Amino acid sequence: MPHFIHRFPVNWVDTDGLAVVHFSNYLRYFEKTEEEFYRSAGGESSLMRERGIAFPRVEVKCTYTYPCRYGDIVQTEIWLDRLTDRSVRINFIVKNVSEDRVSAEGYAVLVCVETAGWKAAVIPDEVREIFEKLR
Repeated sequence: MPHFIHRFPVNWVDTDGLAVVHFSNYLRYFEKTEEEFYRSAGGESSLMRERGIAFPRVEVKCTYTYPCRYGDIVQTEIWLDRLTDRSVRINFIVKNVSEDRVSAEGYAVLVCVETAGWKAAVIPDEVREIFEKLR
C-alpha cells in the first residue's frame, strides 16, 4: 500500500495537564501530514487556490486506541482510499513510535468545491495526479 509518512515529536502545547495529547490534536497530526505530502508532491495549497478550488472535509472518523504523551515520537501515515470525480477519501494511522503502538486511525472525506460560490466541482486533472501519488 503506497502511503506518505511524517514523523515528529509531541510538543508540549499539544498536551493536557497530564502531558497526554488532547484528542483533537490527532486530526491536526493527520492534516500536518497531509500538508507535508502536498508540499513533497508539488501540490501546495497555492496550486488549488490558483485553480479556484478548495477541499473542505465533509466527514471525519477517528478511533483512539493508545495515548501519545509529551516527548513521544509520532509517526502519521496517510494513503488514498478512494478518488472520485469530486471527492477524495484519505485514510490515516497515527503511531506512537516511542511505545511501538497505534494511537489512532481513521479517515477524512474531502470534497472539491469552487471557492466562488462554494459548489461541488470536478477535481482538475493536475490535482487528481497529486492525489494519485497516494494510491
